[in-house]
Amino acid sequence: MKILIYVPQFCIYSAIAGINDIFWIANNIIKSKNLLNLKNLSEINEFKVELVSIDGKPVVNAQNKMIDVDLSIEEAINSDLIIVPGMMLSDEQTPIMPSEYKAVLEWLQNENIKKTIICGVCAGTFVLGDAGLLNRKN
Repeated sequence: MKILIYVPQFCIYSAIAGINDIFWIANNIIKSKNLLNLKNLSEINEFKVELVSIDGKPVVNAQNKMIDVDLSIEEAINSDLIIVPGMMLSDEQTPIMPSEYKAVLEWLQNENIKKTIICGVCAGTFVLGDAGLLNRKN
């Protein structure tokens, strides 16, 4: 399963690292399934997690530290799951970098049309709402 974690400017690093760690742990369990005698995992493939930014360049997090990424949103194709994590928000409850926001919303909308699973964590859910992905959801 190909998983993309969107890394916005001023993201909360623990949100990115925590999500990434969960899939790393799951991959280690899958790799050791024979050792643990977990036969029901025999058909599960490993998770391939990649970090994505608007332009594929490193991103400054909320603590003013740089986070390296793997891909730009233009290169982020054929994924099974996109995760939008927590980030610092403006007073209007939108991401602080409005210049990149429109492109991210369009990317998420296009991926939604392709039936990619998209989820938000913490403040990332505001991004899903602004993209219209939560309309008519209960």
